[in-house]
Amino acid sequence: MRGERFRLAGPTIAVLFSEGRKTAIIVPAGETIKAVNDPTEGHPVLEVEWEGKIFEMFVQDIRERGERVRSASF
Repeated sequence: MRGERFRLAGPTIAVLFSEGRKTAIIVPAGETIKAVNDPTEGHPVLEVEWEGKIFEMFVQDIRERGERVRSASF
């Protein structure tokens, strides 16, 4: 999944780690996220980039609500 982009079909929870604190936010439907790493077996979350920040999201949420965005070829 690393480097793949997904457009979210519905609002999805993400967690931001900042200054030693966790903050849950809702990424709105229609937004595009980018997978920063690959999911590891037994670990239900994936790091994603959205609006220039790194968040964690559940892999299952991305699979259920995300549509892979294919990059244009030139």
